[in-house]
Amino acid sequence: MYDRQLLLGAKRNSVNRLLCAIQVHETVDPMSLTELTSRFDWSTRRIYGLNAPGENHGILLGTRGWVPGRRSQ
Repeated sequence: MYDRQLLLGAKRNSVNRLLCAIQVHETVDPMSLTELTSRFDWSTRRIYGLNAPGENHGILLGTRGWVPGRRSQ
């Protein structure tokens, strides 16, 4: 479960850059994933195929206040 207050606080205080790393399962509910990723300026999800299909985990990276690869102003 993600910390909703942390994400909401980052939105109010956009001077600070925030990077979140969240463990996810490969069969995550699409609506839940959409709700979560909509809170970030940028996000990406990686699933690691170490186990049988349906049993893999991965990571969701999300940023607030910056986007990787873009130069800050």
